[in-house]
Amino acid sequence: MLLNFLKAEGYRASKMKCIWILPIVMFFIVMITSFVLLKVDMLGMMGMSREDMDAISEQGASAEGLEDSFRAGFNAGVDMGSDMASATTGIEDEEEEEEERPPVKIVGEGLLYREDVPELFYQNVCSLSNILLLAIFTGLFVGDVYSTGVTKNITIGNRKRGHLFTARMIVIAAYTFIFHIITYIWTLINVALMAESVKLNMDGAFFKYFLFSWIIVMAFCFVVAAVTTLTRSKAAGITVGVILSSGLLTMAISIANMILVRKFGLDSNFSLADYTLTQNLAVLNLHSEGHVVVRALMCSLIYGGLAYTAGLVTDKKRDIN
Repeated sequence: MLLNFLKAEGYRASKMKCIWILPIVMFFIVMITSFVLLKVDMLGMMGMSREDMDAISEQGASAEGLEDSFRAGFNAGVDMGSDMASATTGIEDEEEEEEERPPVKIVGEGLLYREDVPELFYQNVCSLSNILLLAIFTGLFVGDVYSTGVTKNITIGNRKRGHLFTARMIVIAAYTFIFHIITYIWTLINVALMAESVKLNMDGAFFKYFLFSWIIVMAFCFVVAAVTTLTRSKAAGITVGVILSSGLLTMAISIANMILVRKFGLDSNFSLADYTLTQNLAVLNLHSEGHVVVRALMCSLIYGGLAYTAGLVTDKKRDIN
């Protein structure tokens, strides 16, 4: 019975225009993101070269470098008086140097020009653009059964509503996985077009990140599906998905976090945002520590499980009329 419902829901999803439009939209998003990270010369716009940045990073990473930086700042403060005296005579020299400086280049080697494909894939996933598009798909896919009356017709023929809802969630999980693969393919194409070279580096860290990030995205879509099921409204599910994925609740979460810290005496480092799906997706990366990964998976299982249960119970107990 579940297999029959799965075929029916899969066929219904294949007839939706959005499953073809959203990957195209994602391609342009990935292209814009990749262009900014690979081709916009941020260092050149700041008057720096990559060698200067590497030198600063190496110097700042060592204890000697930190000490030298401190001494340089201290000496700069001490010598400020003498510098003020010679400032007038140095104006003409600075004007001549500015005239000799080459024009600033906007397009060149970006910050991640020499990075590998997994790093660019991570940058596109953590931007939350894919989760936003998948929220739109989920709201349309689940809400369509209420606007067209599909559920009423199916339930009259068979009362296995639980199997039908489960099949619907499986289709959502499958499409999110396919969309994840499509995002990687778009990233690979843009890296081939814009980066220094194509470095696949498909090691264990990449496959773990791919799997864990997909689990977070799937749980998020389950939440959107539950909201759509509870309200019987496409607009409600899509709106909630857009609000959560766009960070519009950041201020409200910050206020709630402040109240919890002061009311219950929690540690000052406590952050309520760390227990949201979107924040975990934004924070999780290819080199995340174990506690970050565990927290992300626990949040995904809890949110996804509660959303699935709420949608299932509501769908089974609700009057078909």
